Amino acid sequence: INGEKDTDVWLVKSTDGGETWTVPVRVNDDPPGKQQFLTWLTVDQSNGYLYFVFYDRRNYNNNQTDVFLAVSSDGGQTFNNFVISESPFNPYSGVFFGDYNNISVVNNMVRPIWTRNESGNLSIYTAIIDMSTGIPEKDMSPTAPEQNYPNPFRESTVFSFKITQPGNVKLSVIDPLGKEIIVLKEEYMVRGKYTFSFDTSNYHLSPGVYYFNLLSSNKSFKRKMVIANN
Repeated sequence: INGEKDTDVWLVKSTDGGETWTVPVRVNDDPPGKQQFLTWLTVDQSNGYLYFVFYDRRNYNNNQTDVFLAVSSDGGQTFNNFVISESPFNPYSGVFFGDYNNISVVNNMVRPIWTRNESGNLSIYTAIIDMSTGIPEKDMSPTAPEQNYPNPFRESTVFSFKITQPGNVKLSVIDPLGKEIIVLKEEYMVRGKYTFSFDTSNYHLSPGVYYFNLLSSNKSFKRKMVIANN
C-alpha cells in the first residue's frame, strides 16, 4: 500500500471463519521507506506465539538484503524483529529466489529456512533458534573479536570478528598502557563476518605484548597478542 519502494509485511486475521477481518498490523518494526518481502508465517502451538520470516533491506540504501525474524507474544498486536542471517546478500534480478523459504516452530524451537541469491548463485540456509529463554534483545554492537591465531607470532597473525550493525569501525594496535600505535583500518562496514591479517613486516614493532583493538558503536574490544623474538 506504500508503493514498490516501501513494501511491508502485514498481518490480518479472522476469528469467525473469514466473515470479518481485523485491521492490518504492520509486522516489520522499522521506519517507513525500506523494503520487506517474501514472508512466511507459522504459529507455535505450545504457546500461540506468531513467527514471520522475511527478506529485509532496512539497513541499506541499495539492494543488499538481510533475513529477519519477527515474533509476537500477544496474538499479533505487536512484533519484535531481529536479524537471523549472518551477512547480507545482493540478489541478481535475472534469477528468481524465495520459493524455498519456510519456517516451523515446536515448543519454542524455531527453524526458519531461506534462499540466498548471491549474484545469481542460489543457496539454501537455515538456523535453529531457541526461544525458550525469551525474545532476543536487539544488540546492535559488534561481537568481541576472536583470539588471533597464531599467538604468539613472529611475522603475521589473523583476527576474525563480526559486525551486527552497519557503521563506522576502527581497527588499531595499542600498547599495554592503552596508547594507540597503529591504525590498521578505519572505514564503514556492513554487517557480516570479517577476517583481518596483520603483518608485522609492514610496521616497525619490537617484540613484546600488544593489543588488537576493535571500536564500533562506541564500544571497544581488545585482544592480547604477543610478537615473539626472531
